[in-house]
Amino acid sequence: MPGPRVVHQFGYPRASSDEARQGLPEYTGERLAYCTGPAVEQQATEDWPEPPGQWGTECVMGGGSSGGPRFANFDRHTGLGVVVGDNSHGWLPGKRYLVGPQFTREITRPPFHRAQHS
Repeated sequence: MPGPRVVHQFGYPRASSDEARQGLPEYTGERLAYCTGPAVEQQATEDWPEPPGQWGTECVMGGGSSGGPRFANFDRHTGLGVVVGDNSHGWLPGKRYLVGPQFTREITRPPFHRAQHS
């Protein structure tokens, strides 16, 4: 399900890129934090030659949020949604974004088949 859509990203960050949030429990690794907004694809630059397929939303979560899920169609009341990627690193195109690989069939099919046949 790659592509631009509203996403929710979750993690346990130890820091925030927003100084006003530093020291809050959500930014000391003690509590779950999240960001939500429209996902955008990270564009490679000369200084940051990332492969295509790195998506995420504007987010101030720092280190410790890596590995957390990125959901589409997330329902805050039920906690259900579709995991479409994970948090890997920050990206700064004028604003801070938290991005990571977008799950595609090419990424998810091999482990699915291994699990089905193990």
